[in-house]
Amino acid sequence: MVCCLARLARQKGQDVLIKAAALLVKRGLRICVLLAGDGEDLPALRSLTAGLGVEKEIRFLGRRGDAQDVLAASDVYAAPSRWEGLGLSLGEAMLAGLPCVGTAIPGHADILKDGVTGLTVPAEDSGALADGISRLIDDVPLAAGLSKKAGELIRADFTVESMAGKYEKIYLEIAGGI
Repeated sequence: MVCCLARLARQKGQDVLIKAAALLVKRGLRICVLLAGDGEDLPALRSLTAGLGVEKEIRFLGRRGDAQDVLAASDVYAAPSRWEGLGLSLGEAMLAGLPCVGTAIPGHADILKDGVTGLTVPAEDSGALADGISRLIDDVPLAAGLSKKAGELIRADFTVESMAGKYEKIYLEIAGGI
C-alpha cells in the first residue's frame, strides 16, 4: 500500500506516481496506491489511470479528515512533487513512521535526505519513482532504518518550539540589519 496525501494538481505529481504504479504492475508487483485529496486534476488523473489500465490499483479517496488513518494503512509514502515548499504531508508521513520516497527538489531537501531519512528521485521520473517504491517494499531493514531516522529528525528539528526559535532568529537578524 502506497499513499500520497496532496491536492490533486500538476505541482504535486500524482500523474508521475500513477505511471510509476503502472510500471510496478508490469513488473509483477501487487500494489495499491491511495491518493487522498481533491483538486482540478482529478478528471485528468482518472483518465490517465484508465488509459494505463490501473483502475484496480489506484484509489481516489477524495478530501479526507483522517489523514493519520490513511498513513497508518500504508506501507510507503510517495511525494512526487514537481515543486514544493516544506512538504507538510511528507513530514506527517515521516512522523507516522512510514518509509518515504520523494523527489529531489528544494522543498523536500530540509527533511528528505537520500539514504538517511528516505529515498530521493528526480522529479518527473516515473521509472526512478517506481524503483524507489520497490526498493522500500523489498528492503525491510532499509525502510525501517530510514523511517527511524526520519521520525527522529522531525521530532527534534520541527517541533513548534524549534520552529519558533528558528523564526525568531531570522526576524532578529532582519531587524538587526536595519
